[in-house]
Amino acid sequence: MPNSERYTEAQKNLLKIKTDDLTEEEKRVLKIALLPRKRYVPQTEEEGMSLAEDMLGHEMYLNFVVLADEIRASYRCTTKWTGSNRWWRQCYNFYCDKFFLCAIAMDVDTYSLQIEFGERECRLFEAARRSFPREEVQWIFDCAPWRNGKKLLQFDPEKFYSFELLFRLLAIRRIPDVDHFSDHYDFFKK
Repeated sequence: MPNSERYTEAQKNLLKIKTDDLTEEEKRVLKIALLPRKRYVPQTEEEGMSLAEDMLGHEMYLNFVVLADEIRASYRCTTKWTGSNRWWRQCYNFYCDKFFLCAIAMDVDTYSLQIEFGERECRLFEAARRSFPREEVQWIFDCAPWRNGKKLLQFDPEKFYSFELLFRLLAIRRIPDVDHFSDHYDFFKK
């Protein structure tokens, strides 16, 4: 069960430390020590976004926001923060009409777009396999573990030159709101 208390008693003591005289490495260690427990669920959207920036750093956070905004706009999704599992500290989940679409899982200095493919989605992917690059997509699909009858694909958005491949994979899961897309997203109309 998630705990609504963000800081432990030990962390509350760390909040009293003055950071003016700390080195950059000491500030980074303190920042990590002040992150909430893994099962902590942010109480508001603003708090979740603040935690994301603390975990990812400003530049990576800006990329995370662009991806999240694009998914939200493309699918007219609702979002929900969750405390995650033993691998990830926080998850930002996207839902379309109460249907789970995907999640962005994050930890210190890293995040991952997670897409679950059931049997239907796996068949659709196999039919379109050759249209995806081997290194960026096919390899990840082939190595993805099966959990609860679904393949869990995890992509590092920082390694993709564009979101096109990620959105093509999301389109296998669920067709987006086509009206949102500009001309460079013509592949959704096919």
